Amino acid sequence: ITISNTLSRREETRSLLADDPMGNTLQFHNGTNLYFGVELSETNILSYSLPPKIPGAFDVRFAGDMKAIGDIGVIELTHSSPMIRLSYDATIIGENWVLVDKENDEEYALTGAGELQISGAVHSLELRRSSSSAIPETFALHQNFPNPFNPVTTLSYGLAKGSDVRFAIFDMLGNEVATLVNSHQQAGFKSVQWDGTDSMGRAVSAGVYLYRIEAEEFVETKKMVLLK
Repeated sequence: ITISNTLSRREETRSLLADDPMGNTLQFHNGTNLYFGVELSETNILSYSLPPKIPGAFDVRFAGDMKAIGDIGVIELTHSSPMIRLSYDATIIGENWVLVDKENDEEYALTGAGELQISGAVHSLELRRSSSSAIPETFALHQNFPNPFNPVTTLSYGLAKGSDVRFAIFDMLGNEVATLVNSHQQAGFKSVQWDGTDSMGRAVSAGVYLYRIEAEEFVETKKMVLLK
């Protein structure tokens, strides 16, 4: 009988994550880090526990006073900020994750690395591993959400293969307002946010705007409405 002690790359990565909180990360604007995709066990779970919340202070943590989860967890936010800003890095394990804002009926796909802005009204978010494929079968541009919006909306699209992507905002006269993406991107489900400002960072007026994606031979345009 031959017994192999060779672990798969994924199992090795998860073992490292359990001992050292690195890898899949959410970092909030106050510098707080939360970790996901971690293999929690009886021997390491205490190392991921947090002290009680300080009344009146900004606080973000997973339910149960934890700073790490395995496959699913609820993020509890205590704050009075008008907007929650966070960055994410889901590149180490390479799986597809979804951040769900049930209070505002929004979902954010966390694939690779990026940044998000979420309405300050939210005090609870669900983070879970997605069961859907990380690679769409076809190129697609989805309707922005919310729509109409003020001040931020999320624009989602799918890339069936790695492509040079240009994603831009135009007014109804065809003038380019802002370029949100102009780079090569890997295949996958993508999203980008627009905060109603032009390429110089100036707030634009309320009205109907167009958003357009160009990726390989795929070109599509949709409308959205900015309210003030």
